[in-house]
Amino acid sequence: MLPRSSHLRRAARQRGAALFVALVVLVALALSALALLRSTDVAGLLAGNLSFKESALNATDLGYQQAQSLFPTSATTADSPANCFSSTQLDVDSRGVPSLLNATSTFDSTYTACKLTVSGTGEVVRFFTDRLCARTSVALVTDCSLAHKLPPGAWVGGSAAIPTAGSTFRVTVRVDGPRGTTAYTQFIGRQ
Repeated sequence: MLPRSSHLRRAARQRGAALFVALVVLVALALSALALLRSTDVAGLLAGNLSFKESALNATDLGYQQAQSLFPTSATTADSPANCFSSTQLDVDSRGVPSLLNATSTFDSTYTACKLTVSGTGEVVRFFTDRLCARTSVALVTDCSLAHKLPPGAWVGGSAAIPTAGSTFRVTVRVDGPRGTTAYTQFIGRQ
C-alpha cells in the first residue's frame, strides 16, 4: 500500500488534468459558438441582399410602364430624347445592355425624363426604348429585327419595305438600389 501522501499527490495531478481537459472543451465550445454566430450573421446579410435585389427587380415594372406612356405614337423613324426613344438600335455591352444606360451621370443629364426615383425605397429607375433597326428610315427586312415572320413570297430579295409598325422595339430598364444593388430588364415587342 502506498502511503497517504502519495495518494494525495496522485489525486492533485488528476484534478489538474481534469481542469486542463475542461479548459480545452470550453475553448472548443466557444469557437463553435462563435462560428455559429458568424454563420447566422452571414445568412442575415444574404437574406437582406436578396430582398434588395428582389425589390430592384420589382421596380423595373415602373420603368417599363413609364417607357410605355412616353412611347411616341407617330414618327417612330425619328429619335425623340424627350420620349426616351431612339429610332435605331443602340450600342450594347457584352451583356446586351445598351451602353447608354451604363454611363449614369451622362444619361441623367441628357435624358431627364427617362429617370424616376421610387419613394420609400430610394431606388433610381432609368429606362430607354430603341427600335431594333440599323437605319432611321422605314423598316426594311434587311435593316431591322422583326418580331414576326413574313409569309413566303411577301418580299423579294430583301428590298420590300415593311411598315414601321412591323418594327421590333426594345425597352431596357435599369434600377439602382441600396447597397449597390443593380437590376436590368429588357422587354421586346412590336408597336
